[in-house]
Amino acid sequence: MNFAENLYEIILNGNLGEFDVRTLAKKMKIYTRFEKQVIADTLTELANEGKIVHDGKGTYTLPGRTGLVRGTLSGTPRGFGFVTPESGKEDIFIPVRCLNGALHGDVVWVKPEKTEKGTSGRVVGVISRGIKTLVGRFEGVGEHGFVVPDEEKFSRDIFVKSRNGARIGDKVVVEITSYPKGKNPEGRIIEIIGHENNPESEMTSVVRANGFATEFPPEVLAEAKRLKYVRDNTREDRTEQFVITIDGDDAKDFDDAVSVKKQGDKYWLSVHIADVSEYVKPGSAIDKEALKRATSVYYPEHVIPMLPEQLSNGLCSLREGEEKATLSVDMLIDGTGRVVDSRIYKSIISSNARMTYNAVSAMLEGDKRTIRRFEHVYPSILLMSELADILTARRRQRGSIDFNTKEALIRLDSSGRVLSIDRYNYT
Repeated sequence: MNFAENLYEIILNGNLGEFDVRTLAKKMKIYTRFEKQVIADTLTELANEGKIVHDGKGTYTLPGRTGLVRGTLSGTPRGFGFVTPESGKEDIFIPVRCLNGALHGDVVWVKPEKTEKGTSGRVVGVISRGIKTLVGRFEGVGEHGFVVPDEEKFSRDIFVKSRNGARIGDKVVVEITSYPKGKNPEGRIIEIIGHENNPESEMTSVVRANGFATEFPPEVLAEAKRLKYVRDNTREDRTEQFVITIDGDDAKDFDDAVSVKKQGDKYWLSVHIADVSEYVKPGSAIDKEALKRATSVYYPEHVIPMLPEQLSNGLCSLREGEEKATLSVDMLIDGTGRVVDSRIYKSIISSNARMTYNAVSAMLEGDKRTIRRFEHVYPSILLMSELADILTARRRQRGSIDFNTKEALIRLDSSGRVLSIDRYNYT
């Protein structure tokens, strides 16, 4: 048993209501300054782990003996907040005067109190700080200044002793370094994004504020660079099948392809998905980085991919005329839209055409110029439309709900300023 475990055991068995360094030192018969400092450091450690509660004035207590609730604080632009208990019970309202230095995102101990309007409470201790860096606007005179956070729930400005090259009005990333009691948090500027009136700076600010990683670690890029396509003859060869991709005009990665053929009064629908597992192995550097990112992030004129470009736009992109490793499903569908047979298998395909929503829509509307341009694809498009109508009718018969959502298509000029906002047309 180490010292921290031993001290915690003494606290639990000591029938102590409130205690401090002096109380514990006396109980343990410790008298030297060095040993008392070890106790103080250990109490801080136990408080950070949430095992005991520090009132901020040198006194500690056990949470279970005082009816305290552990949870995460969500701030508001008006200064007050709400704590969401880890137990799953209802949120606890925290007035401004009862925050006790706690800020948005912090894990805290709260003393709840029942009122006529519901449950409110008082923060009695901060277990851990939830936010380490923030994006905001720099303001100041001389070298000193403040960073006003973009995150409105974080209700305090961050004091910085050095502007580190930032100018008034610049968007910056600030790292919080300390939380002086009764004062604003202190920090240091670690990145200058650019002036707030610059559209590119605003977009970068959003990326930084949400913690998106724009660069891949060197080991991930090195691993991706070593990857190459090698035909796996254990996969089923479907390169003879007429397959097309259909995506937006500005798409760069094509991860799914389709093929339809008619067999009597039934339809064979084949759907092929890029098989990323051919290249990304469990536990690899790319796999671990993809797990952190979870998804690709799209915003006007930019994309932050989940996988390095070598994969997302290269090896795993079902580009026209290139052999690709895919995971496929074949479905035999009858005239009522019912799937009567299916199979899933690993395959190799080669896309015969890179189609867009606009081109497909134009052909279905009878645009002769587009039909002539894609005359080798046109029969497949008509067959797909025929099957789509059957499947749509079956969905409606089963009581499906259609959500009429409108996605914005934002067009920017060379400087990043918005030229127009239109509706993205997928039909």
